[in-house]
Amino acid sequence: MGIRSSENLPGSSLLEELTPLAAATAAFVLWHLVVASTAVREPLIRRLGRLRFAGLFSAGALAGLAAMVMTYGNAPYVELWAASTSVRHLSLSVMPVACILVVAGASTPNPSTVGMDMPAARVAEVSGILTVTRHPLMWGIGLFGLCHMLANGDAASQILFGGVAFLALYGTRRLDAKKRRSMGERWRHFEDATSNLPFAAIIQKCAVYDFPGIGWPRVIGGLALYVVLLLIHGEAFGVVPWAV
Repeated sequence: MGIRSSENLPGSSLLEELTPLAAATAAFVLWHLVVASTAVREPLIRRLGRLRFAGLFSAGALAGLAAMVMTYGNAPYVELWAASTSVRHLSLSVMPVACILVVAGASTPNPSTVGMDMPAARVAEVSGILTVTRHPLMWGIGLFGLCHMLANGDAASQILFGGVAFLALYGTRRLDAKKRRSMGERWRHFEDATSNLPFAAIIQKCAVYDFPGIGWPRVIGGLALYVVLLLIHGEAFGVVPWAV
């Protein structure tokens, strides 16, 4: 995923070279939106069983991700704008927040998690990272995508990272709608005490910021993830983030 040199190709050829990446990204997004939708998901679960469905869904998602990465690496560099150093540094500054959201979201029990059916008493508990947003993991992934869109001004990066950001952030709205249907009143109580947009529930005084519930281990884990990503970025993706 390194920076590719600009290629002097005709416009039609550039579009053709970007088509595989666009197709792979569209397939990845549609796989999540369509297969995870209630109309498709429930019949498949009844036919395959929950474990086989989970395996099928994960295999499709991994195959789609692999296709995105490979086609991104082969895509030409088509500059849409010159990303400034200040914008790239802004992205570097936001990425620690994204990593903390990912770690905290992945390690916190959450009724919004796909497949998790929590009792009413647990759903009513709003603590830790859920006081910030009820979708911390998805917001972390969304911020990751947005940061990389800002830091890279080429067409291929906008397609790849734009697809990731769209899926994560639009996915929060889709998940809210699905949980309203499946959990009914329990979800409405949880939704009233939280917010999709980070910190909105705190600002509106629907929730009280609970840093002790988040805990230093999750914060340190998120920062450790950020440091690891920085250290491997040059070797894995051909770009040293702090050198740009």
